[in-house]
Amino acid sequence: MITEPLQWICAVLGALMVGISKAGITGLSILSVALFTHVFPSSKQASGLVLPLLIFGDIVAVRPIGRTHNGAICGKLMPWTAARGSCSGIL
Repeated sequence: MITEPLQWICAVLGALMVGISKAGITGLSILSVALFTHVFPSSKQASGLVLPLLIFGDIVAVRPIGRTHNGAICGKLMPWTAARGSCSGIL
């Protein structure tokens, strides 16, 4: 549980770094995991928190494009092996 102000600052900075890394600056997501390990006692919890943040960032990024996309082209771009791996990873 987050109880100290420094932990809140690290959590907010980590979330901002995840968003900035989704915008194209790679490498910041690694730093965000390091900040989240300062907030949470184990690195598994920290990396487990980063995954939903990344998924939410993808949803926010793809949602505006949803009305104008071409499903046939998107289906060709994503190999079905990756789709199966992503679905099995979620389960």
